[in-house]
Amino acid sequence: MTGRTIIVTGASSGIGYEVARYLCEGGNDTILACRDENKAKTAIEKIKNANPNALATFMKVDLSDFSSIRKFVEEFRSTGKKLHVLVNNAGILLNKKDLDRQFNGDNIELTMATNFFGPFLLTNLLLEDLKTTGADSGDARIVNVVTRLHDVNNCRKQWNVQPLDFEDILLAKEGAYSGMNAYKNSKACTIMMTYELAKRLEGTGVSVNCVCPGFVPATDISRQQSTTVRLLHRYVIGPVLRVSKQAKSVSQGAAAIYSLVLDEKFKGVSGKYYQNNTEAESSAETQDKEKWETIWKIGGGYSKMDGFEPIEAPIPPPPEEKKKLEENGKEESNEKEEEKEENKEEEKKDVKKEQSDEKKDVEIEEPKKEMEPEDKEKIKSEIIEAKPQEA
Repeated sequence: MTGRTIIVTGASSGIGYEVARYLCEGGNDTILACRDENKAKTAIEKIKNANPNALATFMKVDLSDFSSIRKFVEEFRSTGKKLHVLVNNAGILLNKKDLDRQFNGDNIELTMATNFFGPFLLTNLLLEDLKTTGADSGDARIVNVVTRLHDVNNCRKQWNVQPLDFEDILLAKEGAYSGMNAYKNSKACTIMMTYELAKRLEGTGVSVNCVCPGFVPATDISRQQSTTVRLLHRYVIGPVLRVSKQAKSVSQGAAAIYSLVLDEKFKGVSGKYYQNNTEAESSAETQDKEKWETIWKIGGGYSKMDGFEPIEAPIPPPPEEKKKLEENGKEESNEKEEEKEENKEEEKKDVKKEQSDEKKDVEIEEPKKEMEPEDKEKIKSEIIEAKPQEA
């Protein structure tokens, strides 16, 4: 597959950059859809230094900002180019242990906005372009980049990761949010979106698949983590795991993505999840077909797409109120702990009282004494005297 127009989001660094670079080498018109213009232009300069004929261009898009996505689609259409492939690669992972949510301009939790709702909106707004190409050539593709960490069973216990709760998709409930839980949920939603979209695209010539490129420590996905964690991943854990083949280099991770973009063997293949370069089963919760339909409605609702019932994200509490709520939560927690202690003391008292009452209710029988011989004779004589005389 060469000479195609391909959009790659998050292509200014890491795996996205490597995918874009490789696609350019194949003669494809590659659009680096990025938030940071300076980083994107630096990436394009590197690509063109190595390949002066590369068809690499920058278009600005912030996937956490729905208005930015709509503007991007309008600008792309103004170019008059046909769209052959969309690669939804961009994503963020906030500090795994962070318990404070961040939000986009639509009051949606930032990780879900960037990793799921943004790509959902971008994909749906570009569907007509892809369908046009699919009708002409029979081969237009969408590739969604996900992770094996969409599965609760692949996450560490200390990350506070829970199964997806559709009633609390933005993790607003007390104790529900952590950076890792939001990341896991966003990727699980993307996988379910992939499956549902594959059903809807049957017969259009457009295929959609998702892929886990593996653990790639050298990417910028962990840029929100602490400096220590980033350095450990990049220079200690990464090299060790690569030797044991548990981690991958950037080029290896990118290869898993661009093979789905380019290889003829994937023509017409749709609705699949790939891991370690082979088709695999995603988590149990992403296999539920009823959930596919639900997440589709949620995606369209929060992103305010035509044809969907709009869903308003609740306004986050202001910092003062948030602090007050946290303090109240702590006070309630302390009160509950005190109440528990009081209940324990009462229970102890009740147990002691019951034990005391049981002692009182028990009759202690004195051992019977043996009757003395003279007492026996005395009773006998009394009986004889009392006996009536015969006539």
